[in-house]
Amino acid sequence: MDRYLDAVWWSKQTPTEREKYIAHIMRMSIEGIDEYVIMRVEIDRTTGRVVTLPLFTQKVAKTQAYASLSELPSYLRDGVLMLDMMGDIPIVDRTIDGIGQMVTKNVYWIEPRETDNGSDT
Repeated sequence: MDRYLDAVWWSKQTPTEREKYIAHIMRMSIEGIDEYVIMRVEIDRTTGRVVTLPLFTQKVAKTQAYASLSELPSYLRDGVLMLDMMGDIPIVDRTIDGIGQMVTKNVYWIEPRETDNGSDT
């Protein structure tokens, strides 16, 4: 588990997200990967507020809040919108390689993408 995500944070997550989190940690361990940052994006469907949190990082994980989806960095917003377009597919199967996955109806894990100049966006 990320060093800076405490038991309170962990206890508030759905069983589905906990299962995916543990599976990802196990995959990283098997593949010998120390860090593979995925952005957790949570949308409050009543207010439109969005909170992001980097997962699977060795750095201090800090949340960042946005007033709406339109304020997110484009790669996060695009990832959420692409996963939402898969409406006929059950949530547990909404995964796009290189983009991310929908964990619950309000939570997405979006993978970092590289820009043309090689930096993460």
